[in-house]
Amino acid sequence: MKRTELLRALDLRVVRGGPTVALLPADASEADVGRAVCALLNSGGGWLVLGAAPSGAGASGLADAPGRLAGLEELLRGRISPKALVWAGIERVSDAALVVVEVPAGGDSPYLFDHVAYLRLGDASRPATTSELRELVLRQATQPERWERRLSTLDVEEGVDGSEADRLHAALRRRGEASTRADAPMAALEALSLARFGRLTHAGVVVAASTPGRTCPQVRARAVAYLGDEADERYQELQHFDLPAGPLVEALVAFVLRSAPRNARFDAGLRRVDAPRFPEDAVREAVVNAVAHRDYSASTGGIAISVHPDRVRFWNAGALPDGVTVRRLREGKPLSILRNPDIAHALFVRGYMEKVGRGSVLIARALRDAGLSPPEWRSDAATGVTLTFRASPGLEGDAPEVTPEVTPEVTPEVTPEVRLVRVLVGEASATDLQAALGLRDREDFRRRFLIPALAQGLVEMTRPDTPRSSRQRYRLTPAGLALTGRTP
Repeated sequence: MKRTELLRALDLRVVRGGPTVALLPADASEADVGRAVCALLNSGGGWLVLGAAPSGAGASGLADAPGRLAGLEELLRGRISPKALVWAGIERVSDAALVVVEVPAGGDSPYLFDHVAYLRLGDASRPATTSELRELVLRQATQPERWERRLSTLDVEEGVDGSEADRLHAALRRRGEASTRADAPMAALEALSLARFGRLTHAGVVVAASTPGRTCPQVRARAVAYLGDEADERYQELQHFDLPAGPLVEALVAFVLRSAPRNARFDAGLRRVDAPRFPEDAVREAVVNAVAHRDYSASTGGIAISVHPDRVRFWNAGALPDGVTVRRLREGKPLSILRNPDIAHALFVRGYMEKVGRGSVLIARALRDAGLSPPEWRSDAATGVTLTFRASPGLEGDAPEVTPEVTPEVTPEVTPEVRLVRVLVGEASATDLQAALGLRDREDFRRRFLIPALAQGLVEMTRPDTPRSSRQRYRLTPAGLALTGRTP
């Protein structure tokens, strides 16, 4: 098997400008692997394949792949600093078992393996020279501190969700990384770069604060289940969520699964089997992607999910990270580029992210296996990232049936802020909006409609520095646009 065939079998095609792939033979030492992973972290990320033929022309395989995998995981946890989100797993090519390591571009370089920094040059990993090491340090020092690494105003003792800190500590203990300190949960937050100097970082707020939206309002998420299109003022359910990242993932997945229609099938024994129209694996990956990769620095951003009888749409603030394109997502190519590595690492430790960069691959596979249309991705710097799952009509053997919860009888009144969002097109004054809603009482309009819409990040002022200006106008934020399904 040639090198290109090996990479194709692993779906790791090397393209110009694409990720680096380091091929190591089965007899490569742990130090060889550690040096290669360290070099990839310092050189833009990539993939490592252990078990390639010594000539690099194919796969020889590993005699004890599980044993090598366990040893490498311990190696990467204990001898690379600072800690980095690196995934290792076993893949098979023909009859050969290989260990594949996914290495995202490190955000905290220089990374060291056994106290030495390495760089990737061609097919080799070598120690960084003094000038190269100085350049890595200066490059990191001159870069603005990531939003997630900045210290928040939230005191650890007052703001942390104790159960989430305990879960993080338990997860680290299972990985052999737990602290023996008496304040172990706090030590777990520090080990994951979620806390420093007795305060949570912004990433710590997202992951472990009991009500993160009080400190960072953009962390909140919104989910709506419609009976039809957004233009239909009837909906099944509307919820706002202000939860730490792990519970938020669970709550959003549960919302989609209970709100979306279900398919009724009959098996060979003529027994009725109900299953979600949209597979849980795909929904979970979509939610995790939104939580892990959204742009948290956008103060008017957020996460919004809309569920319809024939589709479900996931939206998050911020365009795709640099180096990630809609085309590559559609092609199902694995990607290892992280916008929020600390938040992603915490989700990885908790078991929500199984494989770095493979969310789009898993989503496409799950939808295909369920007989649904391929996922639709859209990305724009102004409107954020939208992922849509559509049900394919006329699937053989399908008898799509709306669950009892999604019935015409469930028609709660649309909230005032949603009504405001629907009538707001372009920019409009408060007087114009009040007239469009047919309201006479100005104070009632401000109290019940305008202020809640502003507080929830659905509407923003055009002149935020002078809120009482006679020229003040209002427009929809990306979250408001996502709720209506419009584009700027």
